[in-house]
Amino acid sequence: MRLGRFFFAGAIFLGLAWFALRSPIPAADPRFIKADVADAGAPAAVAVYLETGYPRERAQAEIAAVAAELRAVSRGPEPAPATRRAEVLDAAATRLESAGITSMMLRFGDNLVVRGRRGNAPWRVGLRDPRGQQPDDALAYLLADRDEAVASHGSDRVVTVLAPDGVAATAAAQALHAAGPGWPALARERGLEQVLVVEADGAIEATKALNGRLKFLRGAAPRAVH
Repeated sequence: MRLGRFFFAGAIFLGLAWFALRSPIPAADPRFIKADVADAGAPAAVAVYLETGYPRERAQAEIAAVAAELRAVSRGPEPAPATRRAEVLDAAATRLESAGITSMMLRFGDNLVVRGRRGNAPWRVGLRDPRGQQPDDALAYLLADRDEAVASHGSDRVVTVLAPDGVAATAAAQALHAAGPGWPALARERGLEQVLVVEADGAIEATKALNGRLKFLRGAAPRAVH
């Protein structure tokens, strides 16, 4: 399996594919809504956790509008580039926040945006083992308890970056991928503190700030980069 399929397929994030590794939220909790977005041109999903009293019907209407925006990106003759997907996710997060929804996890391809918390717990973002045999084979998971975005780039070698917004995360992931083995110096130069790199030979490197947030599974042992 190629490293370009680094995150779980199908929704999260973020399993996000990223979407959450086994969410502990009861399926019957009316404050939690998750919807997979079909025909978006790339795996896409929206999950929100509502404040008590927020009208569920209104939330579902907002989610439907976001889903329509994601689908619209796929209507061109070519697949939407990562930067465009990131722009759409950033705009979708802003739309939901303007509607009063402040806790969400949005995924579109290799781009993810997280806002707020999943009730009393952080959002749990699963990172797929690039050499796993099953969609649920996880390399690690991240507890996301702040407003941030995640983007990955690469096929034989995968670079994942966390940044305040999707466009910034995507641009950084692409730049660090192009830097090759010299990525740590570029990351320090740009002030990028949360980076994960899975090399083609399976070696894992992570910046110290991100390494402390990741929970690696099955004995994976990343090298911490300062």
